[in-house]
Amino acid sequence: MEGSGTVGGQQDRFFFVHGQHNGDIVMEVKLQVTSTDGEDSYAGLMIRESSSPDSIYYAAGLNNDNQLQTSHRETSRGTANVFVGQSVGESSVWLKITKANNEFDAQSSSDGTNWEPIGDSATVEFSNNADLWTGVFVTGGANVLASDLLISEFDVITEYGVCEHAVCDEDWLSESHTTADEVPFEADDE
Repeated sequence: MEGSGTVGGQQDRFFFVHGQHNGDIVMEVKLQVTSTDGEDSYAGLMIRESSSPDSIYYAAGLNNDNQLQTSHRETSRGTANVFVGQSVGESSVWLKITKANNEFDAQSSSDGTNWEPIGDSATVEFSNNADLWTGVFVTGGANVLASDLLISEFDVITEYGVCEHAVCDEDWLSESHTTADEVPFEADDE
């Protein structure tokens, strides 16, 4: 997947492969950043309230300096809060977001088994908790390979396929569970 745009501030514009899920969610993905060409590169997992560029969201990923990062916007049109954590030496890392009610935690792992927290937990209250947008995002010139995406809702587990292309041009998420957007994520100009 190749990214463009940014996440943060008061508005977002980025590439987002997503599905809709609700309730308590655990998301995991193995992410390999193959290159970053922009200083605003950021790639990882995200849960959003809507496709609006000023949507409430929570995200965890890697920034252009290969540092673990979380960000979230608590109100529509609010400014995003950003936490930048430690650098990861590996070219690939496992990421996990856990949403329990309105509490979010992010974790990273080098092997997908042993997890370490990324920053502190955050409280983000979505007004529409029924159909949240969940998936993998990429911004600012980053090229990433995302594999082994797993999204769990309570006892329902959905496993997704593997994208092995620099730019995913096929529906690599199982059509029985969701569809993939193949265009940059942005709202129409009003």
